[in-house]
Amino acid sequence: MKLIKTMSRIIFLLAVMSTLACSSVNKINSNEEKLTMVSYYGDKFNGRKTSSGEVFDNDKLTAAHANLPFGTKVLLTNTDTGDTVTVKVNDRGYLHKGRAFDITKSAFKKLGDIRKGVLKVSYKIVE
Repeated sequence: MKLIKTMSRIIFLLAVMSTLACSSVNKINSNEEKLTMVSYYGDKFNGRKTSSGEVFDNDKLTAAHANLPFGTKVLLTNTDTGDTVTVKVNDRGYLHKGRAFDITKSAFKKLGDIRKGVLKVSYKIVE
């Protein structure tokens, strides 16, 4: 009887894990454009390790996102100007409500005026 209960639990867990894995793959491979706000990292983060283990460099084109896999490349487009930049996700972190990404200063400058601090962008996963 214990063996049957244990096997049932294992099968249930495998089914749940398979479902979750498939749903995250669909989200990652989605070419659908989404809207969000982005902000940039402060200089105090230069030289610190990111969640992926890379050393943070505000001169590179990288970003933090809550759950996209490290290494994912994302195309960001300023909705006001049409300016674009492609960033690589290499960090996690606390993100303000309504902001899907924190990006490096270098990436932010390619999208708009650094003095704004926050920009509205569309984004889609490119790789």
